[in-house]
Amino acid sequence: LHLFGDDVSFDERVAEMKEYCESDDEEEQEIVDEDQEAQEEWHSKWVKELIRITKPGGAIIIEDVDTPICNESSEWGGVATDWWKDAVEEYGWDVDPSSIDIVFGAWYGHRYNVFMRKNEKPKWKNVMKNLTRDKPIDTCPASYWNEEMNVHNAFEFDVDLDTIKLIWNEYEKDVRPYLNTGNSTDDFCLVTPYNPETTTWEHDDGVIRSDIKWYSTRNEKTFRKYEKFVDMLGIKDLVKGTWIDSEDPTIYSIFFIPRSHSEVLQIHEDWRYTAMTQVMTLLVPLNNFDIHLKYIDVDEEERDYEYKLGKGIGFAGGFMHGTGIGDGEEEDVLLCVYLGSQDRDIWEIALDNIGDESEYYNSPITGYVRNENFPDKRICQYGAQTKYPWKEKK
Repeated sequence: LHLFGDDVSFDERVAEMKEYCESDDEEEQEIVDEDQEAQEEWHSKWVKELIRITKPGGAIIIEDVDTPICNESSEWGGVATDWWKDAVEEYGWDVDPSSIDIVFGAWYGHRYNVFMRKNEKPKWKNVMKNLTRDKPIDTCPASYWNEEMNVHNAFEFDVDLDTIKLIWNEYEKDVRPYLNTGNSTDDFCLVTPYNPETTTWEHDDGVIRSDIKWYSTRNEKTFRKYEKFVDMLGIKDLVKGTWIDSEDPTIYSIFFIPRSHSEVLQIHEDWRYTAMTQVMTLLVPLNNFDIHLKYIDVDEEERDYEYKLGKGIGFAGGFMHGTGIGDGEEEDVLLCVYLGSQDRDIWEIALDNIGDESEYYNSPITGYVRNENFPDKRICQYGAQTKYPWKEKK
C-alpha cells in the first residue's frame, strides 16, 4: 500500500497498523481493510505457486501462518483460520476444500499450520470416444478421449498450407529480424524464460537450457491482423460447440514461439484440468521441425508427438506436456493460440496461466486490454539473453 517510507522500521509499521485497528477514524479503518485484502492476495499467490509445483493428489503444508494484524497476538499480519476454505473458490485453487485442516501449536505458539491436498486427476466421466460429430450437441463434454495418443483432451488437426505460408511471410517481417536483439518491439512483447520478471519457466539456478521465446501481440491492430489468419485456419470452427461451449469462442492471446535448442524437459499443464475443454491451446508449426513435443499419457508414460507441417495440435485442461530435447540449425516456429469460453469463471482460470506471459490479451469480459493481473509490472523484455553456451561451444 506504500504507506510508509523506507526509513520507517518494520516494528514501527506494525505498531502504527495496530493503532489503526483501534481507531474510529473511517479513513484509517479503510486502510486496515485494504491492508488485509493485500495480505490475502499475497497469501493466495504464494499458495497457488505451491499448488502448481505439487503433483495431483499431493499434500501441501503451510507452516507458521500469522493471524490478521488486528489480532492481539499477531506480529506482522496474516490471514484468519476461516479464510482458507473460502479462498479455494474465491481464488480458484486446485485443491480439495474438504482436505483443509488447521493445526494449532506451530513452532510459534500463537501461529498455526495449514494442511491441504491438491485435487486428484479426474475420473473423466462421460468421456467421448471420438473426435468428430454428425450433428450438433446441446452441451459440451467434460473431456475427449484420444485413442491414438492414449490421452485425454488433445487432438491433431489439418491446416491449410497456403495460409501457413502467409503467416510465415508476416513472421519473417514482424518477428524474425529481432530474434537476436533480445528486445521487444512496438508490435510484439518478448518474454524469455531465464528472467526474474517471468515465472513461465524454472530459472532459479540461472542455468540457461533453451533459447525458447514467446512473442505475443502488443497492440490491438497487430492482434486483429493475426486474428484474421487464425480465422482463415478455421481454428474456432474446430472447437466451437464441441470442445468449447460457445458458438463463437474468444481468442485470448496469439503468440509466436521460436526455439532452436532445448536440453531439459519442463513438463507442465497449460490449463488445470478443472477447466476441462473450455479453455485450449492450439499449436500450429510454421516450418519443418527438429524439436518436438513430449507429453504424459494416461498410463503416466512419457510419449512423443511429432510436429508436422500441415498439421496442428490442440489440447485442453490437464494435458501434461513440454518441449522435447534437441537442436536445430534454424529456429522451429509455432503459432500459438489461446482460446476459450466467454464464461467469467473459465476466464479466471485462464488468467492464472496467461497473467505473466502477456502484456496485453483479449479478455471476453473487457476486450483487448493491458494485463489486469499485473497492471504495473514490466512484462515485455529488453536486453534479454542472446548469447548461449551451447552456441559458444560450437
